[in-house]
Amino acid sequence: MKKITLLFNGICLALAIISIIKGGRTSLLLLVIYGMSLGAVLTHQKKTYYYTTLVMNGTLLIAGFSLILYDSSRVIKSLNQDNIILLALFLMLILTPILNLIFIKTKMIVLNRMSLRNTSIENKNLNTVTFTKLNESWNAYPNFTRCFVIQKDKDLILKFNLNPYIYNDINEGDFGKLTFKNCSKYRLGSANDEGFYMGQCRFSEVCPNWGEFYQVEGDTNLLDKPTDWHTNNGSGNNHYLFYMKDKTFECKADSWSFSNDGALTANQILSDYMKNDLILSDVQKDQLKDPSIRNEIYKLFSNEPSEHFRSLILNLFEEEIDFTNLLSDGDAEDPDYLHENIYLCAIFIYWMRNTEDVFILWKAKNLNMDMGCMLDISCLFGAGVNETIEYLENSSNPASEDILDYIKHWTGSEQKLNEFKEEISNWFDDQLEYHNRK
Repeated sequence: MKKITLLFNGICLALAIISIIKGGRTSLLLLVIYGMSLGAVLTHQKKTYYYTTLVMNGTLLIAGFSLILYDSSRVIKSLNQDNIILLALFLMLILTPILNLIFIKTKMIVLNRMSLRNTSIENKNLNTVTFTKLNESWNAYPNFTRCFVIQKDKDLILKFNLNPYIYNDINEGDFGKLTFKNCSKYRLGSANDEGFYMGQCRFSEVCPNWGEFYQVEGDTNLLDKPTDWHTNNGSGNNHYLFYMKDKTFECKADSWSFSNDGALTANQILSDYMKNDLILSDVQKDQLKDPSIRNEIYKLFSNEPSEHFRSLILNLFEEEIDFTNLLSDGDAEDPDYLHENIYLCAIFIYWMRNTEDVFILWKAKNLNMDMGCMLDISCLFGAGVNETIEYLENSSNPASEDILDYIKHWTGSEQKLNEFKEEISNWFDDQLEYHNRK
């Protein structure tokens, strides 16, 4: 049917063009109408185009009948090559829109039946879904949920701030931890609460309530409908679902457990770090994944932090790199505009004045275009320009050559290198002023 329709449209179009070439004035108007009709036919899948197609083809059909009624007798009386073409065009102007209308009507019937069938199948799948509520004495913060995911070999950890308003044993600032054993996949994304109530979640019609933690069963055909799943190292198959204020968390794992980790405080992290011989524990490393905690730690640093904090600052910077990647991939949100802390942390690394740190700074500078432009080349030279260049020339790190080429591109001659050294001397103070630390 589709091929026949396209053939008739092609013949009609060719006859109209030939008639115009031979001086047929009426054919020009018909060609315009026909072109609009053909465009509507080719995009008829949407209802808007469907109605447009009906109008255009109807107009074309009326035009074809009108021309035959008024001009057919004249054309038949003086049959020549031009009039034969014109008569064929008249006939095609009737047959083509009729065929178009039959085709699009048939297509719409098929599409509607397919849509009804898909809806029926999905509703049938939803009818088999069951939700078992798992959180009885705790829940996520109701207004804005700060949450982050930690991958631990085959396990997965979700940390989030807890609701202190309706549970007596939860205090303001407490963080909950959900540990999922043998997790095979997870996602942290849409829908939020508004999307859920607007029907944008695949479980909107059947889930008992928004804002709870569930085990979901019977949804095999619906599980992979979201496209933002991340794989993990485990092989668990139980489906867990947690609706929070601004996003939805899902994962597949063998089992789960909950604990209240209490409030995360920057002062406590720094104190424990110093007591533990400048070594970060696994718990502290997990806490550093929270951007707001990192922000509070930066406030406790002086503008020229002690060398004792170098290990902590490098860990903070790695977390800032991960956070930047998550933001770029759309897997994290930044309502408090903390993404610029990566530049502040780079200043602290600069102040450590260690040549080895040039590589982690170079890694950050190459994350994306924004970082390449915004993270100034000056931050690479905390240990000094000559010292850093010499270190790179003797380093076996694969990135050394790329960094040296980049430096040569920006410095060039000896004169420009000296000018660059003078610029660096002012860069540190300018950055502190930009970050309101002067």
